[in-house]
Amino acid sequence: MHEAAKAILGDILGVNYAVDPLVQGTVTVETAQPVARKDVLPIFEEALRASKLALVKQGEVYTVVALDKAVRQPQLLPSTSAGYGNEAIPLHFVNAVELKKLLDPLLPEKAIAQADASRNMLLITGTAGERRSIRELVRQFDVDWMQGMSFALLVPTRTDMHVLLPELDAMVNAKDSPTAGLVRLIPIERLNGILAISAQPRYLSQLKKWVGILDRAGGENERKLFVYHVQNGRASDLATVLVGAFGGTPAQQTNSTTPNLTATGQATSVQGFRPGFGFQGSGASGSPGTGTAFQPGMGSQQTGFQSGSSFGTSSTYQSNSATGSTSQSGENSGPGTNQPAPIVSQTLMLPGQVTPISITSDDGNNSLVFYSTPRQYGLIEDALRQLDVLPLQVLIEAAITEVTLNDTLQYGVQWRLGGGAGTAALSQGTTNGLVQVFPGFSYFVANGNGNIAAALNELSDVTTVKVLSAPKVLVLNNHTAALQVGDEVPILQAQVTSTLTSDASVTNEVDYRDTGVILNVTPRVNDSGLVLLDISQEVSDVSNTTTSAINSPTIAERKIASSIAVKDGQTVALGGLIRDNRSQEKTGIPYLNDIPFLGFIFGGTNNQEKRTELLVLLTPRVVRNAEDVKTITEELREKIHAATPLSPSRLAQ
Repeated sequence: MHEAAKAILGDILGVNYAVDPLVQGTVTVETAQPVARKDVLPIFEEALRASKLALVKQGEVYTVVALDKAVRQPQLLPSTSAGYGNEAIPLHFVNAVELKKLLDPLLPEKAIAQADASRNMLLITGTAGERRSIRELVRQFDVDWMQGMSFALLVPTRTDMHVLLPELDAMVNAKDSPTAGLVRLIPIERLNGILAISAQPRYLSQLKKWVGILDRAGGENERKLFVYHVQNGRASDLATVLVGAFGGTPAQQTNSTTPNLTATGQATSVQGFRPGFGFQGSGASGSPGTGTAFQPGMGSQQTGFQSGSSFGTSSTYQSNSATGSTSQSGENSGPGTNQPAPIVSQTLMLPGQVTPISITSDDGNNSLVFYSTPRQYGLIEDALRQLDVLPLQVLIEAAITEVTLNDTLQYGVQWRLGGGAGTAALSQGTTNGLVQVFPGFSYFVANGNGNIAAALNELSDVTTVKVLSAPKVLVLNNHTAALQVGDEVPILQAQVTSTLTSDASVTNEVDYRDTGVILNVTPRVNDSGLVLLDISQEVSDVSNTTTSAINSPTIAERKIASSIAVKDGQTVALGGLIRDNRSQEKTGIPYLNDIPFLGFIFGGTNNQEKRTELLVLLTPRVVRNAEDVKTITEELREKIHAATPLSPSRLAQ
């Protein structure tokens, strides 16, 4: 042993070495051909291992010791270091404990000293050659076995997952089956589903087909709960459609309330007392008002005369869900709070079925809950897939303008637009549907190019165009878009004075009226792209009342209410509402201009007359998908950055 260590370690390799005094025996190393210098030390270690010896490196010294002693005193070595010792191998994809169980039968005893589960690491022991072999073996197992795999989540809707799992497993993993082990099935309890994993995607496709077949088989008469999550609509709306289509009982709405608290929106009433007065006698006192509502109500009073007897008041209570009234006077109040989303339960009865279906719409989660048999739910689910589709949207581009009529437009705007070079199609006369229903309309203009700015620029060349409002509103199909720009004006409704005392105060009842620009548009799109528009347009101005002594303002209104059909992207103009404003301005020297017969010498009177026409231009654009929304948004963004007035010298906005 000593001679072998000297010849190999000392003479050939030229390293420092030592031999444990307890080491005895003979080591024989023989090679058939020359050996590279880097391979000498591993060959010597293998020869020592055959004699139950080991070469341990401590610092710069190699020591030959007995194998048992080397195992008890190993040191942690890098993977490239020679000598007997320990090496840590980190794992990336497999569990260290499970891999140790797999490799122990294949390696020398105690070759894997320990498996560190917390760090997912293997601690191996051996010579440099043994450690290299173990590293190669570990590398073969430490691979991403999920790479290249295909996955499928199989979720039965009518059958419990635990029923299908053994059936599918027996189908693909039966003993002696060619597909055994090629498909792994993992139960997902939370989703009532089965996760299928396989390297062959076609196996997963076949499993999906079988799940669809097995999910409909068996248990057809057993009622179960099914939940349908609405994607593109409102749960309560779909429930109403289903009840109307299949027939059923009226809805029963339930709301959860907190104990010992007043129910949300419950109306209460108090005793009202307003003495009447009149030519003879006095009015009766008010009686209690009653009413029940889900939301706070509003009370209104109207003044009236009782023939030959008394002057009193009557009140009416109206709310969103119920109406109550009192004979003389009363007051109703309903404290309202934020209501929880309603949960409405209904019952369906399919044709030819004897078992009813319970349907509950949960607007809070936007879901429909069915209690039915699997076969019944299958029929309803097919209908829901056709009803729960992405709704269309419509972008309404509007321009509400006021055009001043001068000598060029003395007969109205239609004469100007009608004389254009083919830029608009004019319809007027008694055959026009709008004129027949609304005599105030004299025409409507349809511009196929959808260019509102062109029409306004044409008018601004000859007169002053005032744009009252130019909104762009995106609204769902069959829903109403509302725009209001203006003020709430107080209007005196009634006055009440007590006759019991001489210095009684006067009680005024005031109502508020919306004024300004009010636009309501409801679009309805058909399959051909034609847009039906229900339009309600109002422009109102407030002025002082000169025709009576009532202390309330006068509201001058111009209204348009119509239903028209327009192509997608086409512009329609509704007009013909002409208004005359006359004013008189008196100027001159104070007092002197008021002298009879001579006052005109010291002053003068200026009479002004102004005629304006209300013109409403609308362009509907159908938005069918998210890409259309993105395109419209980009267009609006570009218009904002490049915004310029239509005609700065003539157009007032």
